[in-house]
Amino acid sequence: MKNQEKAFTAELLKNAEISHFNTWGKYKGSGKILSGKLMGVYKGFVRIFIYTDGKKTLTVVEQCFDKAYEALKKDYELMASSFEFKKN
Repeated sequence: MKNQEKAFTAELLKNAEISHFNTWGKYKGSGKILSGKLMGVYKGFVRIFIYTDGKKTLTVVEQCFDKAYEALKKDYELMASSFEFKKN
């Protein structure tokens, strides 16, 4: 997670405000929300979430401008709520 945070804050979101979350859909893991001005211009955020159970790993990166989020919020929620690993 530290490497992802460093990569995004180096160029895309300098001086980002960082908050934490631990659930994406039905998965519990480690997440961070980096908020600020994307490329120094428009307010937005990047959400990074990592889940692992020892056999598989899921890394999710969501990026959005604040002004577009209300229109896209349900789409983000649908992706999270409907995601499932393929059953073997």
